[in-house]
Formats: sequence, C-alpha cells, structure tokens
Amino acid sequence: MTTAPVTVSVTSRQTAAVLASPLSVLMLVAKEATKDQVTEVVPAVNTIATVDDSSPAAVLGVNTKASKVYEEIEAKSNVHVAVIPFDDRNHQANGPVALNALLSSEQRDKLYQVSPYGVDVVLVYDYGSRLEGANAIISRLETVCADPKVDAMWIADSYLAGDPLTSTQAQALAWATANGNRQDGLAVTNGGDVGGNFEFGSVITAAHICQYAAQRGIGVQPFNLSDPLTGVGTPAPRRAFDAHDGSASAEVLDNAGLTSLITYDGIDYIFGGKTSYPDTDARQWWGNAVVVKRIRKRGAQLLVPYYRVRATESKLAAMRLVAEESLAAEFGGQIRGLTVGSAVLSGKRARLPGQVFFHGFVEGVDFNLTIAVESP
Repeated sequence: MTTAPVTVSVTSRQTAAVLASPLSVLMLVAKEATKDQVTEVVPAVNTIATVDDSSPAAVLGVNTKASKVYEEIEAKSNVHVAVIPFDDRNHQANGPVALNALLSSEQRDKLYQVSPYGVDVVLVYDYGSRLEGANAIISRLETVCADPKVDAMWIADSYLAGDPLTSTQAQALAWATANGNRQDGLAVTNGGDVGGNFEFGSVITAAHICQYAAQRGIGVQPFNLSDPLTGVGTPAPRRAFDAHDGSASAEVLDNAGLTSLITYDGIDYIFGGKTSYPDTDARQWWGNAVVVKRIRKRGAQLLVPYYRVRATESKLAAMRLVAEESLAAEFGGQIRGLTVGSAVLSGKRARLPGQVFFHGFVEGVDFNLTIAVESP
C-alpha cells in the first residue's frame, strides 16, 4: 500500500507592532469613587500619579473614563502616561487648582522618573468645553504649559455647552473667540466613534499624534490628507472638507486655529494642527512648537554639568559649544538649522541665547538656556 505524502503549510499570524512614542502625556481626570467602576481611583485629588502599564487599574480604576482613554492612546503607541485626578463636580473651579500640581517640583519629579523631559502633552478631554464664554481650565492650561518649569503643549475640546454631537461650526468659532490665546495648545471641534461609543476629539487627536510621532519623531504634523486616522468611525458632528473651496467648514475652522476630524474619499483624517501663533511664527504649527519646547528642555539638561561651576571664559565657551553641537545633531531631522550664542553673565546665572529655524519659515524662533554658575 502506498501512503500519500502529507503537506503542511504554516502561515504566520499577522501582527501590528505598537511602537514606543517619544512623547509623554498627562491627563486631567475625574476622581471617580461612586460611578460605574469596581475600583476607586487610588491617587489623591490634585496630585500627579504615573500609570504603570502592567497594572493601570491601580491608578485609573476599572471601567472608568480615564481607563478607557488610556487604552485608546496605548492602542496607537506605547506612551508614558500620567494623571491628575480632581473633583469634577465643579470642574471650572477645581480644574485650574488641580493643574497647579504641575508647578510643584515635588509633583513634577514623579514625571521625571518615567520621562527625562517631564510632560510633553497635557490632555484635558471634555472639560475644556461645556460652557458659554471663556473657560477657566483653558486659561490655566495656557499659563501652566507656558511656565518654563513645565514647557508643555495641551490638547482640549472646543464645543460650547450642550451635546458635543450637535456642536455647530458657529459654536466652535464662538468658543475660539472666547478662548482666544491658545499658543501652547490644540482645540478640537468634533469627535468620532471608537469601539461603538462617542469619543472626544481631543483624545483621538492625542492618540493620533503619539502614533505618528513614534514613526517620524516629535516634530510630526499629522494633520493632512497623507496621514490617515485609524481605529475611528465616522467623525461627528461632520465637518465638511473641500480642497477647492475655502468656505468649507473644516477650512473655516482651521483658519480660526481649530482642528477637526474629517472624512475625504471614504478615509478619515485630522485636519488643522494650528496654534494661535501668527502666520510668520513657525510655532503656529503644532509639531514645530513641540520641537521648540523639547529643545529648551534638552538644552537645560546639557548645561547641568556646568551647574555652579566657576564661570571662566573657557567654561562659558564650552557651554556654548556643547549646547549648539548637541542640539543641532539631535534635532537635525526636525529643523532647518540652529544656533546658540555666547553666554551672557547676569549675577550668578549664565544665559545662552539661541535661535532655531524651520523649513518654510524665514524667521527663527528665539530660545534661552540658563544655568546657575559661580563668579569667575
């Protein structure tokens, strides 16, 4: 008897690698104790807590809004995430107070334990909206994120009081007028379906940025029709987009410095990515603003070995050389050029003035690096 040969074919299962993102995210979340979760959020109100990937429920609770947002961000890339829990029953009064944790060196130290740059993005989903007129949380976000001790960007939503699913173009523009100074952040006008439920655009945008930053670096600007939005259903409310009509909703909102989720030719994207810096300033684009802040943070790290040394001419010259050569090498792929000037002594501090240049912009962005020194 003849036995037929057995043929075995092995097909490997398709996998999608989740890359590590160079960005870190801090979320303002509700201190939930009696809602729909099994475990109460552990951290105290108005304090920073970092999230351990091996046991996120220990910080975020089970089935909380914070835990769902965490999972959505982590699904796109591996990100360092931290939270500030607060009492959201009066979010306009309590939110700004909670954000002050970022101004505490003791609290910020928790962030430096997981990321040498502290926090890159402060995410405030939902609470940046919810009311007519100026928003106290947005105002405090702008102040805190601009503080040199923090030097972060922020992302929030930009609808007015009522249902975000029915927020109109006019309401988004009214929000922009009421909250005009947004140089350190992105305001997102709509959201979309994630896993069968509505998700705020701020969350979707944060995950989108972290995903593409993992692929192309911190200066990424994935707000175009080349970087598709993945894992999100139809944006709601709809923002019309037409590349040949500047009066289309997404274009009008973009001109007001607002970012929107759009659908074009059956594919979803995020369109906008602008802050409220003027057109001539490279930081009008989110990615450039992130790079400037990271350069300042990295520059400060490079000068730490000179902390409280004698400020001789040779030491000051060495500071300038180390800062300029290191920053130019590390950020060369994200910028057009960079210069660091000679150190200027003022009392017991040395200040090194610098400029960073971006493609498409003639004017550079000024920055300063400072370090405490001893008299020569």
